[in-house]
Amino acid sequence: MEDRWFLAVVTEDEDYFIDIHSIQEENNFLEAIIKETLKSESAKKRENDFIKSKINEEINLDHSLWKWRFNPKNMTYTILTIGYFDSEGRLLLNMKSDENDLHWEEIEPDTTAENIFEAVKDAMQNKPAKSEDFEL
Repeated sequence: MEDRWFLAVVTEDEDYFIDIHSIQEENNFLEAIIKETLKSESAKKRENDFIKSKINEEINLDHSLWKWRFNPKNMTYTILTIGYFDSEGRLLLNMKSDENDLHWEEIEPDTTAENIFEAVKDAMQNKPAKSEDFEL
């Protein structure tokens, strides 16, 4: 069985993995779920402090899952949902954007966003086509 996640982008503070099964193209948008794991202590502290401010409890963040939507034509992206999880897989915090009021950001050159966008595009192009359902 092929691996669901592949390491797409590495930074000093984070690693970003793409869920190849989540990639989809619809209405000229490209969507994918990205897993972010934190490597540096400063990044872990920043995220733990943010989550603690929302849920008022001590936590130990393991990873987060982000659903990104890209507009390749306009070279923009938005984040639809973010889920923060502890090492036991327990959902600590879930945040969802209002579909009617999305905040779009430009995909700037030489940024993590551009690297993720390029990796998602490459993965989409290399993704095996879904087999057609048929009756016997």
